[in-house]
Amino acid sequence: MHPIRGDEMRALRKLRRDYPREAYVFVSERGGPISPIGFHRLIQRLGEAAKMPFPIHPHMLRHACGFKLANDGHDTRALQHYLGHKNIQHTVRYTEMAPDRFKDFWRNRTRATTSRCLRGPCRRRHARDDFCLPLNHFRRLAGPRC
Repeated sequence: MHPIRGDEMRALRKLRRDYPREAYVFVSERGGPISPIGFHRLIQRLGEAAKMPFPIHPHMLRHACGFKLANDGHDTRALQHYLGHKNIQHTVRYTEMAPDRFKDFWRNRTRATTSRCLRGPCRRRHARDDFCLPLNHFRRLAGPRC
């Protein structure tokens, strides 16, 4: 299930206003409701038209959504709930297969952080120093300044 956001809801309302006599949003080529098989064939044809090197099926859209949310940094438990997985291991696959997810993870967070110490501001403020923040603070309190 996908929550309908504001812009999607407005588009559906506009469709209803523009086509008040239509009973369905997604219709087949004959004007009736699109069946699951019809949707599967539509996705298959779109994959072929895009010259994908492998067959495309609708469940791939679900996987793409899972990978996108994981790569955007969403919490794994929230992702598990959203995708309806009972077992967290099924959700963890999305994070394990995204090698760039944690690229520059610490660098982006430590640049915004400034280290503080009881003896005053640190003279060297580099991202690499924040990795050993507790040790640096201990050294500043016990011995020479960094």
